[in-house]
Amino acid sequence: MTRTNKADSVPSRMASLQNRLINYQEQAQEINPPDVEALWQAKELQRRVGEVERRRVQEAEELEKENRELGEENREWRRRMEEVNKNRRIILQIIFVSI
Repeated sequence: MTRTNKADSVPSRMASLQNRLINYQEQAQEINPPDVEALWQAKELQRRVGEVERRRVQEAEELEKENRELGEENREWRRRMEEVNKNRRIILQIIFVSI
């Protein structure tokens, strides 16, 4: 087990570790440089996927709104048909009573 010097403070050890990490990252990039074109294509693909998702959400909201409106219209037509059927029954009762 190695002993640390009391002079080696935590911040100085952290700085040393950070420098080593930076050196390793630089070495890794020299060995395997990032594929800039692939990164750009991936970012472009993410942007397009985001656009498609936003469009889907917007279309879903529009369809939900249209569905609510059609539901209200359907209820109104059912109410009117019930009223028409009620009036027909009344007319038929009047006809049968007057016979």
